[in-house]
This record gives sequence, C-alpha cells and structure tokens, in this order.
Amino acid sequence: MSSRHESIFRVVEEVLTEDTYCTVAGKSLIQIMSRQATKWNGIKAIPDVLAVADVVVGSNDEDGVARFVRRHILNKK
Repeated sequence: MSSRHESIFRVVEEVLTEDTYCTVAGKSLIQIMSRQATKWNGIKAIPDVLAVADVVVGSNDEDGVARFVRRHILNKK
C-alpha cells in the first residue's frame, strides 16, 4: 500500500465509531462495515425467511441449486 493510501486509511480509522471497522482490499479499496454485519447475524434470520419463501432448495452439499435448475428450468429429472 502506498504512503498516500496508508494516510487515507489512518484518517478513516480515526473517524470510525465503536460499532464499525474497516479493511483494505486490493491495495486501495477501503471497506467500512458495521461490526454487526457478520455471517452469523446474516444466517440467524433464516427461519423467518424460510417461513415466507416460495421455494426452498437443498444445501450446497446436496446440489440444491443445480437440482432446482434441472427440475424447474431445464425440466429434467
């Protein structure tokens, strides 16, 4: 990371609140995120989502999306 990018990163870090954090991607992309925006918090709402979903497919391990596409889009069993 260049010294210019490092100084920008330091300025960003100084203005972050306690509930946010930042990372650098690709040497120049600063990502500012909520500490609450975690994978775990993202999946905790799954039961509510499943209850209102029109279609629920199997997991990645079960090839859920591929099976759905085969049955419902390609019309093959």
